[in-house]
Amino acid sequence: MVTRNDVAKKACVSGATVSRVFNNPQSVSQATRDKVLKAAKELNYHPNVIASNFTKGISGNIGVVVPKIPNIRVFSVYYFAELLNGIAESLSEQGYNLVLFYHDVSNILNKSTVSSGNTKVSPYGNTEVLAGNTKDSPENIKTPPGNTDSSLGSTSSFQISNSNKSFIFSGGDYSRYFTGGKVDGCILLGTYYNDPELLKLRNYGCKFCLINNYIKDTDINFIDVDNIKGSINAVNYLVSLGHKNIAFLNGPDYFINSVDRLKGYKIALESNGIPFNKSLVLEGNYGRKSGYYAAKKILEFKNRPTAVFVANDRMAVGLIQGLTEASIKVPEDISVLGYDDSDIATLITPPLTTMHVSFYELGKKCATEFIRYITNNENVFNIFIEPELVVRKSTTINIVNR
Repeated sequence: MVTRNDVAKKACVSGATVSRVFNNPQSVSQATRDKVLKAAKELNYHPNVIASNFTKGISGNIGVVVPKIPNIRVFSVYYFAELLNGIAESLSEQGYNLVLFYHDVSNILNKSTVSSGNTKVSPYGNTEVLAGNTKDSPENIKTPPGNTDSSLGSTSSFQISNSNKSFIFSGGDYSRYFTGGKVDGCILLGTYYNDPELLKLRNYGCKFCLINNYIKDTDINFIDVDNIKGSINAVNYLVSLGHKNIAFLNGPDYFINSVDRLKGYKIALESNGIPFNKSLVLEGNYGRKSGYYAAKKILEFKNRPTAVFVANDRMAVGLIQGLTEASIKVPEDISVLGYDDSDIATLITPPLTTMHVSFYELGKKCATEFIRYITNNENVFNIFIEPELVVRKSTTINIVNR
């Protein structure tokens, strides 16, 4: 069996230097590292990682916390699957193990259902429109109860966007995943916008990272999509095609990506001299059927939009299906632009124009930066990735405005 001393002898260095190369490489010059690693490779030497980690007080494991959401098969959802694949790939490349924690939020969701104005809201799409008051607004339509989107598993819902919500959803206690030395840190998926539990973790000194979420003005690690910029680019593209009456089908505003996409939508309208019309902002739950029901609401407007910007592809697909059933042609009658560039974007007819986000690369970069943070004691990282417009066949020139 090849030992550390064998490597030291071949590389003409001390045994302590070999240990530093494998356990604290920053303390050794690049030339010495290269010499030791070359000798180790030639001798087929592999350090005892378990023993080394024990000595350093680390586990070699990174936890990934995934929400267990009622009626949703999380691991079959494109978004979660791509993120997890990217995270797993990066951790494997860096010699870390992935420990999956399934965070059950079902009790939390049941307890946190609240009322705000005329809308009863619960996380992950259990939303019921209770009343309405305007002719042109879809507020006066109740969501058919119990409709399940089998392709996503989510209870379908639809409502007008309500900017007067003043409540905060919490994902509950995450601290238990950091106890017992099982992991060296955790990557958290599916967390809520401004969840106070995340600030508690920071105050406890837990090492963690948010992915596809962030909390402003805090020293919390995150990697996210620049959804403000993405929405601006999406709406600017529709305006460049001659569209001015542009509706926005957003997701729930207890997710930061929904909040930021709405900001981008408003900024783009303003920069193009188009007045913001609140009634054109609709809220779904990121499920296909909420997009399907939104089609009916859009068709009820007296001044029907010529284009709809949709906050994710799954809702956009549902919207196109609903419009098609109503004999509305996409894009000839209404252009539809999605977000994510998920696997279904090219399967729908017409193929979907969308904002491309590589969730695989997002997950991979998140894990890479997080390992660098916990192993090298580097500064907190805050990273935004800009999405890219992918033009397909669901958008076209608005001839009326041209």
